[in-house]
Amino acid sequence: MKDGWTFSYSETALRGLASIYRYIAEQNPDAASRFIVDIDHKISALAHNKVRGAPRDWLHQGLRVFPYKERCIYFIAQHHQIRVIRVLHGRQNVTPDMFAPNAED
Repeated sequence: MKDGWTFSYSETALRGLASIYRYIAEQNPDAASRFIVDIDHKISALAHNKVRGAPRDWLHQGLRVFPYKERCIYFIAQHHQIRVIRVLHGRQNVTPDMFAPNAED
């Protein structure tokens, strides 16, 4: 990505996004599709603009978070890449074990 960073998703993040999609799609499949596209565009913009987010080292060393539309995008930014670890609801309780090395694929 010119002048920006690249981004990728962990398997855990992809499973989480699929779960979010299914949940929203139960009521409105079009809204679910729009949400997934929108969040993907937001993550791309974060990478392009080299957004670092807020540190969450107490959860996992190097972990950062960016809130977006009632969700929290948890990622690690290094080597000109954002690696999305999880996308969780903003009200969801998070614990360090959710970000342990064996929790991320």
